[in-house]
Amino acid sequence: MELPTKAEKSSVIQLIWTHDGSALAPESRSLWASFTGQAEEMEPSWGWLMAVHPDDHERVKHAWREAVCSIRMFTVSYRLRTVEKQEQVVTLLGVPLLNDADLLDGWVSWVSSEREPAFPAESSIAPELLLSNGAATQAPLGMVCLSLDRHIIEANERYCQIAGYQRSELLGRRLHYVLPANLRAMINLSLCQMLMGNMQHLVYEVAHPHPNGQSLWLKVTATLVWHSQGFPLYFFAWVEDRTLQRQLEQERVTLLAREQAAQAALQQAQQETLALGSMLHTVFDAAMDGIIIYNADGTVLRLNDAACALLEFEAKEQCVGKAFAELFHGYQIYQVDEDTVQPVTPEQLPTPRMLRGEIVSKTYRINNLLRFPSGRERYLDLTLTPLHDHEKGLTGVVVILRDVTARHNQERRIRQAFHTLSYMMETMVSLSLQAEQATTEEGFAAVSLPAVGQHLTDALWQMLNCKIVGLVALEGPDARMQMVGISGFPREIAGLVQQDMNSSILSDYLEEGCIARLQANQTVICDFGKRSFARPTYGIRNFLLAPMLLEGQLIGVFGIDRDQEQGYSNEEIELVKALANMAALVLERVRLLHAWAQTRASAMALHESNSRFDAFLSLASHELRTPLTGIRGCVQLVLRRMETLSRQQEDSQMTEATLQRLRQPLEEAVQRAVAQDRMISDLLDVSRIRANRLEMIMRPVNMSKIVHSALQDIRYLAPERTIELYTADEEEIAISADADRIGQVVSNYLGNALKYSAPDQPVELWVRREKMLVYVAVKDHGPGLTPQEQQDVWERFHRVKGIEVQCGAGGGLGLGLYLCRTIIEWHGGQVGVHSVKGEGSTFWFTLPLASEDR
Repeated sequence: MELPTKAEKSSVIQLIWTHDGSALAPESRSLWASFTGQAEEMEPSWGWLMAVHPDDHERVKHAWREAVCSIRMFTVSYRLRTVEKQEQVVTLLGVPLLNDADLLDGWVSWVSSEREPAFPAESSIAPELLLSNGAATQAPLGMVCLSLDRHIIEANERYCQIAGYQRSELLGRRLHYVLPANLRAMINLSLCQMLMGNMQHLVYEVAHPHPNGQSLWLKVTATLVWHSQGFPLYFFAWVEDRTLQRQLEQERVTLLAREQAAQAALQQAQQETLALGSMLHTVFDAAMDGIIIYNADGTVLRLNDAACALLEFEAKEQCVGKAFAELFHGYQIYQVDEDTVQPVTPEQLPTPRMLRGEIVSKTYRINNLLRFPSGRERYLDLTLTPLHDHEKGLTGVVVILRDVTARHNQERRIRQAFHTLSYMMETMVSLSLQAEQATTEEGFAAVSLPAVGQHLTDALWQMLNCKIVGLVALEGPDARMQMVGISGFPREIAGLVQQDMNSSILSDYLEEGCIARLQANQTVICDFGKRSFARPTYGIRNFLLAPMLLEGQLIGVFGIDRDQEQGYSNEEIELVKALANMAALVLERVRLLHAWAQTRASAMALHESNSRFDAFLSLASHELRTPLTGIRGCVQLVLRRMETLSRQQEDSQMTEATLQRLRQPLEEAVQRAVAQDRMISDLLDVSRIRANRLEMIMRPVNMSKIVHSALQDIRYLAPERTIELYTADEEEIAISADADRIGQVVSNYLGNALKYSAPDQPVELWVRREKMLVYVAVKDHGPGLTPQEQQDVWERFHRVKGIEVQCGAGGGLGLGLYLCRTIIEWHGGQVGVHSVKGEGSTFWFTLPLASEDR
């Protein structure tokens, strides 16, 4: 749409007046004088009225005052009288000029001498332009027409949508009705400049608050439409909604900023990658563990200094490019599984097998014994990790080597110590049981103290890595010695040693300081070759002595002799102390049995013997638990330190895999200590039963919950075994019982089933209601029991002969089922077993339901 602009030649002149019309602007004075022909001065206080004919003066003045009061444009015709007394009819169009405060600041006027000038008051060109043009009504741009005094005289539908008003609400309103307050001063100034001819167009963008709460970005283009005769008609403006374009532009700026940030981050990442690569090379070369990297062909790509030193290679450069078999030519390699050592060829090792695709796990660990060409041996812990490309194709293998020779030796000593303690405990219990049975049948103690002592020393001499094992009892205030057992000497020399010891006192062989240390529960290492003795020492040079204390009194000495070159480690010293404490308990047990046999005919003597027997069990349990607690605490401390080490490593997943091999034997040691602790607890429970002090805390409990808890504990200790549970998980079976004791029974049943059945055979656990009872049964696939064995198996200390443990450690003390029967019977229940020889056994018990479930 083309709109008329200001005419270059016109009969209309433009004048600028002050706000009250009393004076012309300087640039308008000469123009006015030329137009009026030097009009005669009349009424100087009304500057532009001074040339008005007196007959029209009041009418014109009235029109002027109304326009000033309403600040509206006006049009008036009157006769102009010149200095030559001539009259000329003119038409004046006056438009108010507003300042920043929206107040009247002046006037601009156009004066025409045409008979019928088309001033806006008589013109309707704006509505014709907007409404008669169909394209304008359907235009995507908002269009608005303003009068010269800024009143809206027409607008199309699009402008009404953008402004947020109905057309009827806009027509006749001042422009400020739809303008934000912060734009009014600028719009006033711009429109005034257009009226005065100083500006052709106005273009601006503004954030327009829509009445519905949205904020629109609008581009406004405004112009002043002129008549062909040289006077203005109206203001016309186009309004374009640029909200979407502005959002797109903002998004473009945001995306550009993000792209720049991404490029900066990429550059930084590249720099960090280079720095990380350099750091990894440094870490690789400085790592304490040996690292070897093979490609997919099995040749060495790189190895660090630690691997070169660990494997005794001459130089790293000579190893790069060699195949695995060539690299270990001349080495003897053995696979180690606890104490089992088997030779393997290089082709059987995990590295070639992983490269051939036989091992596909993410990580693989194994312990190897490497025998060097020099003859030296070293235990190595190997962790293998395959390397893959983006298509999961094997590109190589990383092998991490760690020297675990010291750890392996320590684990072997720990296992030996636990085996020794377990054997010592079983020996002590079995000897005590034999002595008790002998006194019951024959009326006197058939097992003598020397027989028990010699049996102990013989057993320990076979298990301990030493030359001599001796056990001496002390009696009386002068610590007279009695040789209880000696092993390691030939029989003739052992007899001479026993004769010499039995006729001596402790001070004949030890100085006062050594005796004081023994009395203070400290070990002593003696070199009998450095002192002169009246009696022969039989070549004993490096003798480790441990005290045998009972209630703080030194009752004996336990000692071992070893070559001086080997020495004694801290673990071995603690083991010898534990064995001495246990030996003291054995000796005291034998003495108690003798005392009990001598007084069994008297009721008072029998009562006293039972009291001492119970006291002995309590003391034995305490003394046996003390060294085991220390050993278990040490092992658990190692495990915690291993966990801390695992968290401190940069690659926690690889560290966990590396330490898992170390963790397994330590966890096994803890489990063995737990089993030892369970046997001690069984001894204490037997003591309480015999003293009628076994306490039961009866309360309402859920049998299903007890069974699930016991099953969870067993599965934790034996995760590799299969235990099938047959019960309704949602069913609550209410009983009145001691939950811990009933759980002890379920755990004992399950433990025996796992112990006496093959590892690949499942164990079944049944729980169900049977009328007024709850029935619990454990079925195994073990060797089964004869009818006589089914009766005897519930007796105290009874162990079925000829049945070997197929899984787990040790056969126990023969107290588990005795305790189970006692606990169930104290709860008002029954126990039993169904078994067929060679087809397995089903151990069961029943308990009465709680009163509300009956």
